[in-house]
Amino acid sequence: MGRIHPNAERNFFAVHGRRNIVRPFLSCFDITHAYVKEQGPARIFCFYLKPEAFIAQLVGLERELLLVYAPFSEFQARTIQLHDQVIGTDRARLDPIGSIVVCDSPATSAAVQDYLVREPERAPIVGLSTEELEAIRDANDVRALFFTKLFRRDLFALESPLRLDTTFFGRNEIVTQLLDRYRHGQNSGLFGLRRIGKTSVLYALQRRCMDGAIAHAHYTDVSNPGLYQARWWSALQQLVRNLAEPFGLERADRSRTRALTIDYAERDAATHFRADIVQLCSKFPNQRLLLLLDEIEHITFDISPRSHWLDDFLPFWQTLRSVHQDTQGRVGFVIAGVNPHIIEAERVGRFDNPLFSTTQGFYLGPFDRATVREMIRKIARYMGLSCE
Repeated sequence: MGRIHPNAERNFFAVHGRRNIVRPFLSCFDITHAYVKEQGPARIFCFYLKPEAFIAQLVGLERELLLVYAPFSEFQARTIQLHDQVIGTDRARLDPIGSIVVCDSPATSAAVQDYLVREPERAPIVGLSTEELEAIRDANDVRALFFTKLFRRDLFALESPLRLDTTFFGRNEIVTQLLDRYRHGQNSGLFGLRRIGKTSVLYALQRRCMDGAIAHAHYTDVSNPGLYQARWWSALQQLVRNLAEPFGLERADRSRTRALTIDYAERDAATHFRADIVQLCSKFPNQRLLLLLDEIEHITFDISPRSHWLDDFLPFWQTLRSVHQDTQGRVGFVIAGVNPHIIEAERVGRFDNPLFSTTQGFYLGPFDRATVREMIRKIARYMGLSCE
């Protein structure tokens, strides 16, 4: 039988109560830590559950399990947001295999399942209403709960690029190299076969920049027809608009951002782009920006599906290079694609290629045996499987 740690009893339960939330799990877990997490009007109660040996072995737990209680009559999106913040700040202590979210809403289980469907690579979450929680009577009910709600998804079937660390494996070294180069004011290229993980690396680089408040890293899929079919000045304007969109700029800031008020023209696009980038950088962490440009072949001379990039390549990249140099590397870029022609060709027609010898290329190969083993074992554990 589990117990509530004296510090948790004294500092939390004696003040806030809520023993009914953890009582159903005391047949399998100790309650080691409990606290209130608040952000504005949002409030959740967090409990750390240390598994007893039998349930740890049965479920595959190696660390403590997070239990979150949201005292709301309707399930709210901010519950998941606060839940994710807790996990993000205590990764070393909490087990990545999954977590439990309890809410007063009868629709909690369905709401959590909707989140998991929309984000299939997210670590599993067991969603329970307080009514379902009260129906748990003993260790058998807890075991049944995990096997019916925790291990339902086929994580090996994920086909989209990975956006979370849960299922990201084997590329940390290349992410670190790209990040270090950006910190030192250098630009990079990332190349490899299709489906080998280039986009997942860009997303991981984006997370590292944002989580560490290093810079604002913005991912752009250049294969979007709205971008690669545009002329170079319109493509630069689209980049600025995409950067500005998440900030919900006030009227004064919008009026100072030319890309949001006028159309760039060929004669003044470079000037407007530089001014807009410098203006937006004041909103970014440390006033730094990293552009992550994927499927770069679509705006590369000789291989783009649009012939105008033979003429537009030079002014587009000369503008980006000049902004990179004028800001002393605070504005940088990482390009990714299958074909490294963009950085390997010395000349574009009769002129020097601005990316040749100034952008170092990195090449993604297949995983080695050790990484494959780690990936299969960990993903299988998230699904309740054990692999030889």
